[in-house]
Amino acid sequence: MSIEPTEPKTASASYSQFIKDQLDAQIARRKWLEERGLGIVTTSAALTGLLFGLVALVTDADGFAIPTASVLPLALAVGSFLVASLLGLLTNWPRWYPSTTAKGLSDLTKSGIWDASESEGERSVARARATITNRSRRINTQKAWLVILALFAQFFGVLLIAVVVWQVLAAL
Repeated sequence: MSIEPTEPKTASASYSQFIKDQLDAQIARRKWLEERGLGIVTTSAALTGLLFGLVALVTDADGFAIPTASVLPLALAVGSFLVASLLGLLTNWPRWYPSTTAKGLSDLTKSGIWDASESEGERSVARARATITNRSRRINTQKAWLVILALFAQFFGVLLIAVVVWQVLAAL
C-alpha cells in the first residue's frame, strides 16, 4: 500500500473569491449610484414643475402677488433643483471603467501562459480583478460624492420651497 503525497492546500481560492466578490460589489455599487443619480434628476424636475405650478396658481388669484421676500427663495429653490439635476446627470456621465483589453485576453491563449500552473493562472486573474476593482472603487467614490452633493442641493431646494409656502400663507 503506497501513500501518495498530497499538496498542501493554499488560500488562493479564498483570496480569488474574495477579490471577485469585491469586484461584483463595485459593479453593483456603480449601477446603484447611476440609478440614484437619475432618480435625483427625475425628482428635481418634478419638484421644479410643482414649484412653477404653485407660483402660477398663487399669482392667478385675484389681487394676490408673491411677497417680495419670497422672490429670492423661489429663485434659489429653482437653482438648487437645477444644480441637483446637473449633479445627478454627472453620475451617469460616461467614464472609463477599467477592463481587460482584447490583447490581454488574446495573450492568455499563448502557449507559455495557457500552459502555466493553475495557481499562476489564479494569481494573474486575481491581480487583474484587483486592479479593476481598485480603479472602479475610485470612480464609484467620485460618483457617490456627486450623489451626496445632489441630495444636499435637493434638500436645500425643498427647504426653500417650505420657506416660500410659509411666506405666501402668512401673506394671505
